[in-house]
Amino acid sequence: MLPFFPSPYPDELFFSVCSRFHVRSCNDKTETTCLQLLGCKTSRLYDFPRGLHVLGKRLPEETLNTVQQLVYGTTMFPLYKPFISSTIARMLYDYMVVDQVGCHAPTIHNVLVVNKISLRCCPACFYADLDLYGEAYWHRSHQVYGVRTCHKHREWLRQTHVIGVELSPLTENMLRQAISLQDDKPVHHLHRIAASVHWLLNHNDVMGSNILSTRCRLLRVLKNTCSFLGGIVYRSLEWDIRRFYGEAISEMIFRMERIESFLEDLVTNCHMKHHPLYHILLINFLGLSCGEIITNART
Repeated sequence: MLPFFPSPYPDELFFSVCSRFHVRSCNDKTETTCLQLLGCKTSRLYDFPRGLHVLGKRLPEETLNTVQQLVYGTTMFPLYKPFISSTIARMLYDYMVVDQVGCHAPTIHNVLVVNKISLRCCPACFYADLDLYGEAYWHRSHQVYGVRTCHKHREWLRQTHVIGVELSPLTENMLRQAISLQDDKPVHHLHRIAASVHWLLNHNDVMGSNILSTRCRLLRVLKNTCSFLGGIVYRSLEWDIRRFYGEAISEMIFRMERIESFLEDLVTNCHMKHHPLYHILLINFLGLSCGEIITNART
Protein backbone atom coordinates (compact mmCIF):
# COMPACT_ATOMS: atom_id res chain seq x y z
CA MET A 1 0.00 0.00 0.00
CA LEU A 2 1.18 3.48 -0.84
CA PRO A 3 2.13 5.73 2.09
CA PHE A 4 0.28 8.59 0.40
CA PHE A 5 -1.24 9.69 -2.90
CA PRO A 6 -2.01 13.33 -3.82
CA SER A 7 -5.65 14.29 -4.11
CA PRO A 8 -6.27 15.72 -7.58
CA TYR A 9 -6.89 19.44 -7.84
CA PRO A 10 -9.80 20.75 -9.94
CA ASP A 11 -9.27 19.97 -13.62
CA GLU A 12 -5.89 18.34 -12.92
CA LEU A 13 -4.39 15.95 -15.46
CA PHE A 14 -3.50 12.45 -14.24
CA PHE A 15 0.05 13.07 -15.48
CA SER A 16 0.20 16.06 -13.13
CA VAL A 17 -1.03 14.10 -10.11
CA CYS A 18 1.60 11.43 -10.77
CA SER A 19 4.25 14.12 -11.23
CA ARG A 20 3.50 15.54 -7.78
CA PHE A 21 3.72 12.04 -6.30
CA HIS A 22 6.98 11.48 -8.22
CA VAL A 23 8.67 14.54 -6.70
CA ARG A 24 7.43 13.95 -3.17
CA SER A 25 8.57 10.32 -3.33
CA CYS A 26 12.07 11.46 -4.37
CA ASN A 27 12.11 8.94 -7.22
CA ASP A 28 14.85 9.43 -9.81
CA LYS A 29 13.12 7.81 -12.79
CA THR A 30 9.62 7.96 -14.24
CA GLU A 31 9.71 4.17 -14.66
CA THR A 32 10.13 3.74 -10.91
CA THR A 33 7.06 5.84 -10.17
CA CYS A 34 4.98 4.08 -12.84
CA LEU A 35 5.88 0.71 -11.37
CA GLN A 36 5.07 1.95 -7.89
CA LEU A 37 1.69 3.36 -8.90
CA LEU A 38 0.51 1.31 -11.87
CA GLY A 39 2.58 -1.86 -11.89
CA CYS A 40 4.09 -1.13 -15.31
CA LYS A 41 7.08 0.86 -16.53
CA THR A 42 5.18 3.03 -19.01
CA SER A 43 1.62 4.25 -19.39
CA ARG A 44 -0.29 6.92 -21.30
CA LEU A 45 -0.34 9.26 -18.32
CA TYR A 46 -1.43 12.25 -20.42
CA ASP A 47 -4.73 10.81 -21.71
CA PHE A 48 -5.67 7.14 -21.05
CA PRO A 49 -3.42 5.65 -18.36
CA ARG A 50 -3.21 1.88 -18.10
CA GLY A 51 -3.02 0.13 -14.72
CA LEU A 52 -5.52 2.10 -12.63
CA HIS A 53 -6.76 -1.16 -11.12
CA VAL A 54 -3.31 -1.57 -9.56
CA LEU A 55 -3.35 1.97 -8.24
CA GLY A 56 -6.83 1.40 -6.80
CA LYS A 57 -5.56 -1.53 -4.72
CA ARG A 58 -2.53 0.45 -3.52
CA LEU A 59 -4.26 3.68 -2.49
CA PRO A 60 -4.06 4.50 1.23
CA GLU A 61 -7.08 3.36 3.23
CA GLU A 62 -7.95 6.89 4.30
CA THR A 63 -7.96 8.25 0.74
CA LEU A 64 -11.10 9.77 -0.74
CA ASN A 65 -9.96 8.85 -4.25
CA THR A 66 -11.53 5.97 -6.18
CA VAL A 67 -10.60 4.52 -9.55
CA GLN A 68 -13.79 5.84 -11.11
CA GLN A 69 -13.13 9.32 -9.74
CA LEU A 70 -9.63 9.22 -11.22
CA VAL A 71 -10.97 8.13 -14.62
CA TYR A 72 -13.60 10.86 -14.79
CA GLY A 73 -11.64 13.49 -12.90
CA THR A 74 -8.13 13.26 -14.37
CA THR A 75 -8.16 11.38 -17.72
CA MET A 76 -9.52 12.32 -21.16
CA PHE A 77 -12.28 9.70 -20.95
CA PRO A 78 -15.16 12.17 -20.24
CA LEU A 79 -14.24 14.18 -23.34
CA TYR A 80 -14.70 11.16 -25.63
CA LYS A 81 -17.53 9.30 -23.92
CA PRO A 82 -20.50 11.31 -25.27
CA PHE A 83 -19.21 10.81 -28.82
CA ILE A 84 -18.44 7.08 -28.94
CA SER A 85 -20.59 3.98 -28.67
CA SER A 86 -21.23 2.32 -25.32
CA THR A 87 -19.22 -0.69 -26.52
CA ILE A 88 -16.11 1.32 -27.32
CA ALA A 89 -16.53 3.38 -24.14
CA ARG A 90 -16.57 0.18 -22.10
CA MET A 91 -13.49 -1.12 -23.94
CA LEU A 92 -11.64 2.10 -23.25
CA TYR A 93 -12.69 2.15 -19.60
CA ASP A 94 -11.68 -1.49 -19.15
CA TYR A 95 -8.35 -0.81 -20.83
CA MET A 96 -7.58 1.62 -18.03
CA VAL A 97 -9.07 -0.13 -15.01
CA VAL A 98 -9.58 -3.88 -15.59
CA ASP A 99 -6.96 -6.40 -14.48
CA GLN A 100 -7.12 -8.58 -17.57
CA VAL A 101 -4.24 -10.24 -19.39
CA GLY A 102 -4.32 -9.40 -23.07
CA CYS A 103 -6.59 -6.39 -22.66
CA HIS A 104 -5.30 -4.20 -25.48
CA ALA A 105 -6.07 -0.63 -26.32
CA PRO A 106 -9.25 -0.44 -28.43
CA THR A 107 -9.17 0.92 -31.95
CA ILE A 108 -10.23 4.27 -30.54
CA HIS A 109 -6.53 4.99 -29.95
CA ASN A 110 -5.78 4.86 -33.67
CA VAL A 111 -8.82 6.85 -34.72
CA LEU A 112 -9.53 9.43 -32.06
CA VAL A 113 -6.36 10.27 -30.20
CA VAL A 114 -4.25 12.89 -31.91
CA ASN A 115 -0.51 12.46 -31.43
CA LYS A 116 0.53 13.75 -28.05
CA ILE A 117 1.35 17.42 -27.90
CA SER A 118 3.70 19.33 -25.66
CA LEU A 119 1.89 20.18 -22.44
CA ARG A 120 0.40 23.64 -22.17
CA CYS A 121 -0.26 26.05 -19.33
CA CYS A 122 -2.04 29.32 -18.63
CA PRO A 123 0.02 32.02 -16.85
CA ALA A 124 -3.03 33.29 -14.93
CA CYS A 125 -3.94 29.76 -13.80
CA PHE A 126 -0.34 29.15 -12.75
CA TYR A 127 -0.23 32.05 -10.30
CA ALA A 128 -3.83 31.58 -9.13
CA ASP A 129 -3.11 27.91 -8.31
CA LEU A 130 0.13 28.90 -6.62
CA ASP A 131 -1.74 31.32 -4.36
CA LEU A 132 -4.61 28.93 -3.64
CA TYR A 133 -2.84 25.58 -3.31
CA GLY A 134 0.78 26.50 -2.77
CA GLU A 135 1.78 24.84 -6.06
CA ALA A 136 0.85 24.97 -9.73
CA TYR A 137 -0.26 21.98 -11.79
CA TRP A 138 -1.07 20.86 -15.32
CA HIS A 139 -4.72 21.51 -16.20
CA ARG A 140 -6.43 18.73 -18.12
CA SER A 141 -8.59 21.05 -20.24
CA HIS A 142 -5.49 22.87 -21.52
CA GLN A 143 -4.07 19.71 -23.12
CA VAL A 144 -6.77 18.94 -25.71
CA TYR A 145 -6.07 19.32 -29.42
CA GLY A 146 -7.64 22.54 -30.70
CA VAL A 147 -7.61 24.30 -27.31
CA ARG A 148 -5.36 27.36 -27.52
CA THR A 149 -6.87 29.65 -24.88
CA CYS A 150 -7.82 29.28 -21.22
CA HIS A 151 -11.55 28.85 -20.71
CA LYS A 152 -11.41 30.69 -17.37
CA HIS A 153 -9.05 33.60 -17.93
CA ARG A 154 -9.47 33.82 -21.72
CA GLU A 155 -5.71 34.16 -22.10
CA TRP A 156 -3.56 32.50 -24.73
CA LEU A 157 -1.99 29.28 -23.50
CA ARG A 158 1.75 28.71 -23.52
CA GLN A 159 3.36 25.57 -24.89
CA THR A 160 6.16 23.99 -22.85
CA HIS A 161 8.85 21.48 -23.74
CA VAL A 162 7.19 18.75 -21.62
CA ILE A 163 5.55 16.08 -23.79
CA GLY A 164 3.96 13.89 -21.14
CA VAL A 165 6.52 11.08 -21.14
CA GLU A 166 8.87 12.00 -18.30
CA LEU A 167 7.03 13.03 -15.14
CA SER A 168 7.49 16.75 -14.56
CA PRO A 169 5.49 19.04 -12.27
CA LEU A 170 4.69 22.46 -13.70
CA THR A 171 7.27 25.00 -12.51
CA GLU A 172 7.74 28.73 -12.94
CA ASN A 173 10.87 28.11 -14.99
CA MET A 174 8.82 26.03 -17.44
CA LEU A 175 6.26 28.82 -17.65
CA ARG A 176 8.92 31.41 -18.42
CA GLN A 177 10.46 29.26 -21.16
CA ALA A 178 7.10 28.31 -22.70
CA ILE A 179 6.06 29.73 -26.05
CA SER A 180 2.79 31.64 -26.37
CA LEU A 181 0.21 30.14 -28.76
CA GLN A 182 -1.09 33.61 -29.63
CA ASP A 183 -1.73 34.14 -33.33
CA ASP A 184 -4.24 35.79 -35.66
CA LYS A 185 -6.97 33.15 -35.39
CA PRO A 186 -10.46 34.44 -34.41
CA VAL A 187 -10.18 34.32 -30.65
CA HIS A 188 -13.92 34.27 -29.90
CA HIS A 189 -14.26 30.88 -31.62
CA LEU A 190 -11.23 29.57 -29.72
CA HIS A 191 -12.75 30.72 -26.42
CA ARG A 192 -15.93 28.76 -27.19
CA ILE A 193 -13.91 25.65 -28.05
CA ALA A 194 -11.99 25.95 -24.78
CA ALA A 195 -15.20 26.43 -22.78
CA SER A 196 -16.86 23.42 -24.45
CA VAL A 197 -13.88 21.16 -23.77
CA HIS A 198 -13.76 22.22 -20.13
CA TRP A 199 -17.49 21.59 -19.71
CA LEU A 200 -17.24 18.08 -21.18
CA LEU A 201 -14.25 17.17 -19.03
CA ASN A 202 -15.65 18.50 -15.79
CA HIS A 203 -19.39 17.90 -15.92
CA ASN A 204 -21.02 14.78 -14.56
CA ASP A 205 -23.75 14.81 -17.20
CA VAL A 206 -21.36 13.08 -19.61
CA MET A 207 -21.40 9.97 -17.43
CA GLY A 208 -24.72 8.67 -18.78
CA SER A 209 -24.28 9.77 -22.38
CA ASN A 210 -23.03 8.03 -25.52
CA ILE A 211 -22.94 8.61 -29.26
CA LEU A 212 -26.45 7.24 -29.82
CA SER A 213 -28.14 9.79 -27.57
CA THR A 214 -25.84 12.63 -28.66
CA ARG A 215 -26.28 11.74 -32.33
CA CYS A 216 -30.10 11.68 -32.10
CA ARG A 217 -30.16 15.14 -30.56
CA LEU A 218 -27.76 16.59 -33.14
CA LEU A 219 -29.73 15.08 -36.02
CA ARG A 220 -32.97 16.60 -34.73
CA VAL A 221 -31.33 20.03 -34.59
CA LEU A 222 -29.74 19.60 -38.02
CA LYS A 223 -33.03 18.67 -39.64
CA ASN A 224 -34.68 21.74 -38.14
CA THR A 225 -31.79 24.00 -39.15
CA CYS A 226 -30.89 22.67 -42.60
CA SER A 227 -34.04 22.39 -44.71
CA PHE A 228 -32.51 20.41 -47.57
CA LEU A 229 -34.88 18.17 -49.51
CA GLY A 230 -33.81 14.55 -49.52
CA GLY A 231 -31.58 14.93 -46.48
CA ILE A 232 -28.51 16.94 -45.53
CA VAL A 233 -26.18 18.10 -48.31
CA TYR A 234 -22.84 17.38 -46.67
CA ARG A 235 -20.59 19.41 -48.96
CA SER A 236 -22.77 22.52 -48.69
CA LEU A 237 -22.92 22.24 -44.91
CA GLU A 238 -19.15 21.75 -44.72
CA TRP A 239 -18.53 25.01 -46.55
CA ASP A 240 -21.03 26.80 -44.33
CA ILE A 241 -19.08 25.58 -41.29
CA ARG A 242 -15.75 26.58 -42.84
CA ARG A 243 -17.03 30.08 -43.58
CA PHE A 244 -18.41 30.36 -40.06
CA TYR A 245 -15.05 29.58 -38.43
CA GLY A 246 -12.82 31.28 -40.98
CA GLU A 247 -9.87 29.98 -42.93
CA ALA A 248 -7.35 30.06 -40.08
CA ILE A 249 -9.31 27.83 -37.71
CA SER A 250 -10.54 25.61 -40.55
CA GLU A 251 -7.00 24.84 -41.68
CA MET A 252 -5.85 24.15 -38.11
CA ILE A 253 -8.68 21.75 -37.30
CA PHE A 254 -10.00 20.24 -40.48
CA ARG A 255 -6.60 19.02 -41.66
CA MET A 256 -7.23 15.90 -39.57
CA GLU A 257 -9.90 14.82 -42.06
CA ARG A 258 -12.70 16.34 -44.13
CA ILE A 259 -15.64 17.46 -42.06
CA GLU A 260 -17.87 16.17 -44.86
CA SER A 261 -16.91 12.62 -43.84
CA PHE A 262 -17.77 13.40 -40.24
CA LEU A 263 -21.20 14.79 -41.21
CA GLU A 264 -22.00 11.78 -43.35
CA ASP A 265 -21.03 9.43 -40.53
CA LEU A 266 -23.15 11.44 -38.11
CA VAL A 267 -26.21 10.69 -40.23
CA THR A 268 -25.48 7.12 -41.30
CA ASN A 269 -23.10 5.49 -38.82
CA CYS A 270 -24.01 4.98 -35.16
CA HIS A 271 -20.51 3.54 -34.54
CA MET A 272 -18.72 6.64 -35.80
CA LYS A 273 -15.30 7.40 -34.32
CA HIS A 274 -14.20 10.98 -34.76
CA HIS A 275 -12.31 13.38 -32.54
CA PRO A 276 -14.65 15.20 -30.09
CA LEU A 277 -13.49 18.48 -31.57
CA TYR A 278 -15.63 17.83 -34.66
CA HIS A 279 -18.74 17.48 -32.52
CA ILE A 280 -17.85 20.60 -30.56
CA LEU A 281 -17.41 22.61 -33.77
CA LEU A 282 -20.76 21.43 -35.11
CA ILE A 283 -22.55 22.13 -31.82
CA ASN A 284 -21.11 25.66 -31.65
CA PHE A 285 -21.93 26.25 -35.32
CA LEU A 286 -25.57 25.40 -34.59
CA GLY A 287 -25.60 28.05 -31.86
CA LEU A 288 -25.91 25.49 -29.06
CA SER A 289 -23.77 24.44 -26.13
CA CYS A 290 -22.47 21.00 -25.20
CA GLY A 291 -24.61 21.19 -22.10
CA GLU A 292 -27.78 21.62 -24.18
CA ILE A 293 -26.90 18.72 -26.47
CA ILE A 294 -25.66 16.26 -23.87
CA THR A 295 -28.25 16.86 -21.17
CA ASN A 296 -31.21 17.10 -23.58
CA ALA A 297 -30.05 14.06 -25.53
CA ARG A 298 -31.19 11.79 -22.70
CA THR A 299 -34.59 13.42 -22.18
